[in-house]
Amino acid sequence: MKKKEILSGERFGRLTIIKEVGTIIRKPRLYERRFLCKCDCGNEKEVSLYSLTRGYTHSCGCLLSNKMGKSPGKEIEESPRIRLHTLWQGMKNRCSPNSKKYRKMYYVRGISVCDEWRNNFDSFYEWSIANGYSPILSLDRIDNNKGYSPDNCRWATPKQQTNNTSKNVIMTMNGISHTLVEWAEITGINQFTLYGRKRAGWSDEKALKTTPRKYKTK
Repeated sequence: MKKKEILSGERFGRLTIIKEVGTIIRKPRLYERRFLCKCDCGNEKEVSLYSLTRGYTHSCGCLLSNKMGKSPGKEIEESPRIRLHTLWQGMKNRCSPNSKKYRKMYYVRGISVCDEWRNNFDSFYEWSIANGYSPILSLDRIDNNKGYSPDNCRWATPKQQTNNTSKNVIMTMNGISHTLVEWAEITGINQFTLYGRKRAGWSDEKALKTTPRKYKTK
C-alpha cells in the first residue's frame, strides 16, 4: 500500500501538522505513524495519523476543556464519535434477545432499535449531532414503552431522565399530569410527603392541595 503523504502545514480541526516524528509498532504488522502538531491555542501535541484522519482528535485537548470547564485531558476524551459509538453499541446490546441482564426490561417488552440506527452507526451519529448531543447529556426515550428511533429519542439531562422512568408515580390535578418529582417542585411539598399520601390512599387533588403541618420545636 502506498504511504499516505501528509504535508507540513496541513490542518486537522485545530491542529496544524509540524512534522512526522516517527512510527510506533503497536503489534505485529500494525504500525502507527505519529505527527507533531501545533494547536490553535499554542500547545504542541503528538498525535497518531489514525486519530487525525478518522476525526478522533481535533485539538490538544482544549476543545473539550473549553466545553466542560476542565483542564486538557487525553485525546480520546474529546471525540464525540467514540462516546457515541459506545452508546450506540450499548443501545443495541440492551435490546438484543441474547442480553441476559436487560432481556426482560427491553426485548420482552418489545423495546427495539429502529433499522435506520441498528444497521448504520453514521445515521445515529448524524442524528445525535444535529439534535443537541453533549457529553453531559444521556440518550433518553421520550415514550418508555416505545423503542429507540429518531422520533422517540432525545438528549436529556439526568433530571429529565429520572422524570421519564417507567417507575415514576404520575399525579393529576385540574386535568394536568406530572410526575411526583415535578409536582414536588411545583407545589413545594416534599416528594416523600406526596408519596406517603399517595400510598395512604389520598386522592391526587387532596395530596397536592393540602399544606403540610409545621411542627414547632421545643
